Amino acid sequence: MTEAESNSGPPSPDAEDEIDVIPSVVEIEDMDEVLLRQVHPTHFQLGVLSKGAFIPGPGHDNLLSTLRERVGAQAAYERWIAQEYESAGTWGVGVGEAAAASLPALDDALASNVADHASISFQACATKGETAKRARKLRDYALERDCLYAP
Repeated sequence: MTEAESNSGPPSPDAEDEIDVIPSVVEIEDMDEVLLRQVHPTHFQLGVLSKGAFIPGPGHDNLLSTLRERVGAQAAYERWIAQEYESAGTWGVGVGEAAAASLPALDDALASNVADHASISFQACATKGETAKRARKLRDYALERDCLYAP
């Protein structure tokens, strides 16, 4: 062993053999993907979809819960009601549409421990008014697409 090798110490933190840590939350990059949102019947009355369907609920850290498109609209609905939740149907919001409303879409399946889970983050919204304005934009995008699955 040469003197240089013996004085080199442990490998540096960026050594090639370091184990990559997989982040538990990553921003979704596919702007064409449509995220699947279950809408509670109180937010879809008399055929009218309310912006409330796209406002994160209390205790959700300003994250709007969705599933990834690969699940499929009907399967997303069935998964939801199998947990004994109510849904008037599955609506979709594009990742690019969320981005246009300055709302990042996050794959947080590992962090939430729910397969194919994704969230739309409202965490940058400083006020309830700002949250409502951006939720209205998501609602409008969902309306343009129409309901993807209804029982």
